[in-house]
Amino acid sequence: MELQSPWTTQIKKERDVMPLDADTETDICIVGGGISGIITAYNILKYTNHRVVLLDAREIAHGATGHNAGQLVAELERPIFSIVEDFGLIKTMKAIEDIESSWVTIEQIIQDLDIPINYSTFMGYNLYSTKRQVHEKLKDLVIIEDAGVNIRKMLIAKEFAEQLEIGDEYKEVVEYIDQDDMLSLSETNNLDYIAAFPLKKGCLNSALFTEKIAHMLLKKYANRFSIHENTFVKEIDINVNDVVVRTDLGNNVTSQKLILCTNGFENFTIRSNKDQNLNFNFHKHIKGLVGYMFAKTESLNKNPGAFAYFDKYFEDNMEEAAEDVDRNRDVAYLDNYTYTTRRHYDLENEDTKNLFCIGGIATVLEDTTSYNKQHIYDENAKQYYLDFMKNNINQEPVEEGHREFIWHGLMGYTADGLRLVGFDNREEKLMYNLGCNGIGILPAIWGGKRIADLLNGDTTESLFDPRI
Repeated sequence: MELQSPWTTQIKKERDVMPLDADTETDICIVGGGISGIITAYNILKYTNHRVVLLDAREIAHGATGHNAGQLVAELERPIFSIVEDFGLIKTMKAIEDIESSWVTIEQIIQDLDIPINYSTFMGYNLYSTKRQVHEKLKDLVIIEDAGVNIRKMLIAKEFAEQLEIGDEYKEVVEYIDQDDMLSLSETNNLDYIAAFPLKKGCLNSALFTEKIAHMLLKKYANRFSIHENTFVKEIDINVNDVVVRTDLGNNVTSQKLILCTNGFENFTIRSNKDQNLNFNFHKHIKGLVGYMFAKTESLNKNPGAFAYFDKYFEDNMEEAAEDVDRNRDVAYLDNYTYTTRRHYDLENEDTKNLFCIGGIATVLEDTTSYNKQHIYDENAKQYYLDFMKNNINQEPVEEGHREFIWHGLMGYTADGLRLVGFDNREEKLMYNLGCNGIGILPAIWGGKRIADLLNGDTTESLFDPRI
C-alpha cells in the first residue's frame, strides 16, 4: 500500500508556491511552516506591527503537521505529579490552564479568518488496565483538585474496586460504575480495561487548518507577510544588530529576530557573534521518534470520538525500556499507549464518510537526518493495529469503495518532555516555539500567542520557558 497521509490529501492549494528568489529584510523571520510556525505568524501579525517572513524547507503543513493522528487533547506527555516535583504547583497549574485556553483560540481563529473547516469537540476517554496506571492518574487528579480546579471523576469498574485498593485520599475523584457501562461509554469490548477517565477531546485536520490560515494571512496582511516554501536554511548568523538566515538558494533573509518553529531538529548551523562559544545544537537534546499510523474510511453512522488505551502490553515493556534511558537526553515517551479517533472525512468528488484512525506505535530514530518521506513503514505496526482493533473495538465489515491509509511522521521529544516557547536564555534575538512531545497541536497553538505576548513586553515566567 502506498504511503499517503489522509490530512495532506485534503489540501487543495489556492496559492502559488514561492521559493525565496531574492535577498529580503524583515522584522521577524520564522523557520518552520507547520502549525507552530503559521500560528506564531498569525499572532505576531494580529497583535503586533512587525513584518514577518516565513521559510519552510518543503511545503506548508507537509512535515509533522501533515503526518500526525489529528487528535486534539489538552494534556502533557508525562504525569502531572512529576512536573510538580520539577517545577512546582503554581507553574504546573498555569501550564495546564494555558494549554486549555487553546480550545477557545481555535474557535477565535476560525471566526477571525472565516475559515471553513471540519472541527469537532466531544467527550473522549482514556482507558486503563492496571493498578499502577490507575493510581498514577489518581495522583494527578488529587493535585488538580487540591489546586481548586473542577475536575471530572475517574470511572472505576465496581468489579475491580477491591483489588485496586482505592484509598480515602482518592474518594473525591472517583466514581464506581459497572464495567459493562464503562466499556460502553468507551466504545470497547475488552474486559482488561478496569477504569476510564473522561476528558474533552477533539478532531482537526491540522494540516488543512494550517494551509487555510496561511492562505488567509497572505491576503489579509499582504504588506507585512510572505511565505517562501522549498527554501532550505543552511546557516544562521546572529549578529550584534541583526540575524542573517542563509538559504540553499543563495539568498538571505535579514531580520531583527529569528523564531524556530520546528520539531526540534535542524540541519543548519547557528552562529553567534556575541559569544563564539555558544552552542546552539539543541537538536542533540531532542529525541526523534517515528510514529506509524493507519486509517480507514467507514460508514457515516457514528459520531466523532477519540480514545486512548493504556493496555498491559505497554506496561510490561516499560521497565525493560527504562533501563536504556539517559535522563540527560531521553524523555518519558515510554508511557506508550494506543489511540484512536473517528471524524467526518470528505474528499473532492467523494461522499462524506467517517475516518477511523489509529496510532501509538513508534520507533526511536537516532539520526533524524535520515528521515524522509520514503522512510520505510513498519508493517508490524499495521498488523498490530489490525489485531488491536479486532481485540478491542467493535468494527464494521469493510465495504466496497472504502479507502485505507498508512503514513508516518517524525516527532521531536525534548529532554524533559515539555515544549520550548520563548526567548533563548543566551541570545535575545533567538526565540522558539518547538518540541512536539507527542501531543503537539494545542501546545503549539498556545505557544504562538505566547510569542506575540513576549514580543509585546510580557515578562511573566512559564513552565515552557527555554531551558537549553
